[in-house]
Amino acid sequence: MALKTSLTKAAPVVLSIARIVVGFLVLWHGLIKIFGFPEGQLGGTVPVMSLMGLTGLIELIGGALMMLGLFTRPAAAVIFLDMTISYLVLNLPQGFWSIKNDGEAAMLYAVFFLFVATAGAGTLAVDRIFNRKSGVSPAAQLASPAAGVTLAIMRIFVAFMFIQHGLQKYMGAFGSRADHNWGTIRAWGGVMEFYLSPLFAAGLFVRPISFLLSGEMATAYFTRWASAGPWGSLPRGEASIYFCYVYLFMFTAGGGSWALDNVLSRKRAQASSSVKLEEAGVSRA
Repeated sequence: MALKTSLTKAAPVVLSIARIVVGFLVLWHGLIKIFGFPEGQLGGTVPVMSLMGLTGLIELIGGALMMLGLFTRPAAAVIFLDMTISYLVLNLPQGFWSIKNDGEAAMLYAVFFLFVATAGAGTLAVDRIFNRKSGVSPAAQLASPAAGVTLAIMRIFVAFMFIQHGLQKYMGAFGSRADHNWGTIRAWGGVMEFYLSPLFAAGLFVRPISFLLSGEMATAYFTRWASAGPWGSLPRGEASIYFCYVYLFMFTAGGGSWALDNVLSRKRAQASSSVKLEEAGVSRA
């Protein structure tokens, strides 16, 4: 219980860190579309006066605002709408599975910024300078009913995306090869992604699972992609980065609403209360 309390207290700070990292990834997409930087990545520049150009501007400005934590809620709402429309228009017509329709990043950013739009920026944000008089702390914003619901939505969508990687590595789905060479990180990663994602979706053991999967993604990034450098690692290491920080945040915050962990917590609390009442009755007798 003490560990859970400590993690919950850390959640607003970790949310800020995740917001800054994910904001940077969105900014990177905008830099490519508008300025062609870094050169040669993800198709390069697009005409500014086009749908993709508008998307690039939203990513460029919105990503910068996210990193600063400035106008966080409205900026997050705009990015959420942008990513949702992009996914529905560009990716979903190519197929249902996000791992095949090239829409995983858009889906992840959509659900993450939906959550930020309801939960706020966390502790490390310029908005905090202007909102000190409001009297509402970042912890209180995270504990709001709306934040609990959108956190649950994010949890379910992240599990949906992540199990596809498990199906790919462990079962050989989506035209990939099954990896059962247990001396490799990829094989064990497939096992964790395949078996832990359903539990995560159900909201069962969210914190320990998040800890394991965040570590898996950090290991994947540093062993496979980091050698290409800070910019060169992004095209292939982007998924490892955003999953790592989303899971790290959920390690501190838990699974939100609609989670089996909440049912177990209530039962433990009821059992503890019953024991205390019984002990009080014995002492009075």
